[in-house]
Amino acid sequence: MVIEQSRKAKFVREMIAHFTELGRFGQKIKEGKLQLWIQERAWHCPRRFVQETIQLPHYSMEMIKPKVQQSKILIFQIHGGGYIGGFNNDYRNLACEYSDQTGGLDVLSVDYRLAPDHAFPKAFEDVVHAYRNALGMAYEDIIVVGDSAGGGLALALTYHCIQKGLKRPLAVVAMSPWTDLTLSGESLDTNYTKDPLFGNTRDSLIYNRSYVGTSDPKNPYLSPLFASYKDFPPLLIQVGGYEMLLSDSTRVAEKAKAAGCDITLSVYPGMFHNFQKALHLFEESIQAWKEVGDFLSPFVQKRDN
Repeated sequence: MVIEQSRKAKFVREMIAHFTELGRFGQKIKEGKLQLWIQERAWHCPRRFVQETIQLPHYSMEMIKPKVQQSKILIFQIHGGGYIGGFNNDYRNLACEYSDQTGGLDVLSVDYRLAPDHAFPKAFEDVVHAYRNALGMAYEDIIVVGDSAGGGLALALTYHCIQKGLKRPLAVVAMSPWTDLTLSGESLDTNYTKDPLFGNTRDSLIYNRSYVGTSDPKNPYLSPLFASYKDFPPLLIQVGGYEMLLSDSTRVAEKAKAAGCDITLSVYPGMFHNFQKALHLFEESIQAWKEVGDFLSPFVQKRDN
């Protein structure tokens, strides 16, 4: 599915490109390091939700749930950040949006260990452990969602469930997933000058090897492009047409389709990495979230009946 590019989205894209070209400041954005410097204000949970933090030995989880509704299905959210940025207020806002788009499902987010202190497989291990914890909660099914690095982890987690005989997710949503840490996608070159966030340099977060460490980047739990998609649950992948990581999505979609997976790939023309974080700011993000709601609605309705 594609939609026309809006003026507001084009303006935002041009502003991102402007800031990422501002010398050292812009380079820190491209490297993903600016997120490590920003001191966030306290997040105020919307009144319609309650928020709970669950502290575990190596990582933490955070539950956001509506006050007035009991959920039979849990949304399990895996945040992005290039494996170096942790769970933050953006993802609390996304958790609320996921809940709103699904008629009030509970959302559990995992704040996994980060590189460079914790290289592969630590983030993956934390996600698997958190998912096992979620399986022990009082829900009938789990929907797994993630963006960027979290999108890659969502695919790797699902592959792990199938390989190890764990209950697989009911469905998976991956936004701009980072699936190939071998960096072999053609869009790294074809979108080199178009990508407003990572473009025009090879010194960016995409080329950061701190999470790979000494591991083989073709390991499917590290680069789920190399996983099998046989027996995968229904999968929605959204990606921006200007992303250097565009091929990470299109190649996974090709493999999933060939394996018989119920796969939906939506490329949003002119859009940049993680544009869905804009929520209701411009039409493309609004449409992307509506698509998420429409994609998940049949699964939610089936369990509610």
